Amino acid sequence: MTRVAQFVRRLVAEGQLKDAEILSSMRFSHLETAMRIHNFEPETALKVFRREWIRPSYPDLLATYQRLRENAPRSYAPMVAGKRAARRFQETTLELLQTTPFFEFEIGRSIGRMSHPSRYANPDFLMVTRHQGRIQRVDGIDCYALAGPSQRELVMRRVLQVATEATFFTQFWAVFPDPEHADFFYREAQTLSLWNVGVIVVNVGEHRIADHKPPTGASVLDRTGLWFKHAPLQMP
Repeated sequence: MTRVAQFVRRLVAEGQLKDAEILSSMRFSHLETAMRIHNFEPETALKVFRREWIRPSYPDLLATYQRLRENAPRSYAPMVAGKRAARRFQETTLELLQTTPFFEFEIGRSIGRMSHPSRYANPDFLMVTRHQGRIQRVDGIDCYALAGPSQRELVMRRVLQVATEATFFTQFWAVFPDPEHADFFYREAQTLSLWNVGVIVVNVGEHRIADHKPPTGASVLDRTGLWFKHAPLQMP
């Protein structure tokens, strides 16, 4: 659900959709299948999101997706491999953060995914601190499985995205497999005065947290209270 919400909001940010209203007005099964169709035939998917394809049934959407997947050129295989690698990177990161002494997991602190997307920010994981059952603090953790020099422009886009998202958290951590991208991200975050943003480097091959640079202060803008004002979210 989080991936679908992030995808729809990216389409809104890019101007391909007017708003993200469909997240609450369209069935999740339709949204998820349309997102998969977008990998092969973006215009068909956008017709679903824009409601230009009048009342498509789930079997219709699924049949369209299966047809496109079966007829996809071989060049699609690297895209699938990239998504799987990103998913594995997330899983590895979560396991390491839960099992190694990177964060101090005192009583009342937990880490995991939201069961429902937020209207404001959707990092891969939240770290929630509670006291006597009440939420006291929410930190965000996002994984960027980017490698190679050609990805630097995409890293910069992530910095600009985090410039907004980080204001909703006490601290925000960006996780990379590539130390050079992590350093670049951190430098640009500091340039933009994103003081509550830190980076973590995960060495996937050695299955360990290789390095990190911590946040240096509080967020210039504090929007953390909105987590509690709009709280119908199932947090970890």
